[in-house]
Amino acid sequence: MTPEGPILVLGGGPAGTACARELAVQGHCVHLITGRRSQHRIFRETTGPFLTRMLANEALMLPEVCGRPLARFWSAWGSDDLELSSSHFRRLTDSIALNRYELDQWYVDQALKVGVIVHLDSCAFQVRRIENDWCVKIQNCGSRENIQGRFIVEATGRFARSLCQPTVRRLYTDQLVCVSTTVLSSVSGELEAFVEAGEIGWWYVLKDEERLFLAFFTDSDQIPARAYRRAWFEKEFSRTRHVRQLVTTIASCNELCVRDARTSIRSTLWRENWLAVGDASWTLDPLSGTGYERAVQSGLAAGLAISESFHTRSDTPLRDFAIQQVNGFRSSIEMQRRVYFNENRFDSHFWKRRHNDMI
Repeated sequence: MTPEGPILVLGGGPAGTACARELAVQGHCVHLITGRRSQHRIFRETTGPFLTRMLANEALMLPEVCGRPLARFWSAWGSDDLELSSSHFRRLTDSIALNRYELDQWYVDQALKVGVIVHLDSCAFQVRRIENDWCVKIQNCGSRENIQGRFIVEATGRFARSLCQPTVRRLYTDQLVCVSTTVLSSVSGELEAFVEAGEIGWWYVLKDEERLFLAFFTDSDQIPARAYRRAWFEKEFSRTRHVRQLVTTIASCNELCVRDARTSIRSTLWRENWLAVGDASWTLDPLSGTGYERAVQSGLAAGLAISESFHTRSDTPLRDFAIQQVNGFRSSIEMQRRVYFNENRFDSHFWKRRHNDMI
């Protein structure tokens, strides 16, 4: 490990912010480079109570504006019946529905309070090595700036190609995509979540007092061309038993959004003076419902590992962190496979692919 110097963190999501804040608490000079955030304030994802416990250990309390308790979590998985707190998804009970816009803003504010230098709404468009340092060129409102640091952390999410290690590949285990939209709810009431398995995938719905976030997860080769996509989506929706009871019609729903939801891991997670954290290191099928808390956990652990490496002048903490990430990925894959194996009502390619993985 090279001598002490500024640490650069690319990405202001939960992993990057947690890592930057932890490093600042440990006494390091940290630059957090975060891009422009989506201003969607609709509840779309949930997290378990482990997140609040992790934040409490950091002397942080999640404000109400960032998340609301989930009243109930329903599932129709392995059975036609709708179950409350089924064994397949028991860990998602006592969950919190997240307002990601407010939550990410709040978390960055907490990093600022402990001394992290935050570059808001900035785009890192070039990263290069200058001797033993990293130099990052960022752009903000038309102006450009160079930032130099001794160590760099990539927390740029599941989609971005590595700016620091362009030869590092992502290894994918499936073809999962998410087709989502928002629609007015026909059923009023408390904040609830639903999971329902279907012939060629599974549905996830998060319902607040007025709207539904409606998401269908299937394999990419099951989705038709854009011109036929809405009719296909409506057909699959009509085949549900429980989800369709939450909506009067989806004919006037918002535009369909298609996102990559594949499980993947980078072929390399750590090299000298570089570390990938959060979704930039590995991602899991959203069925687990653990995305946000895994990102925070990864960021906190990375911050401690980097700090220890600086203090001990040893690469061992970084190597141990990378090994822990790989082991976490493997154990999560096994958990994921067990959940999929419990759904055996359908004889489609989508389910055969996941059941064959168990053999």
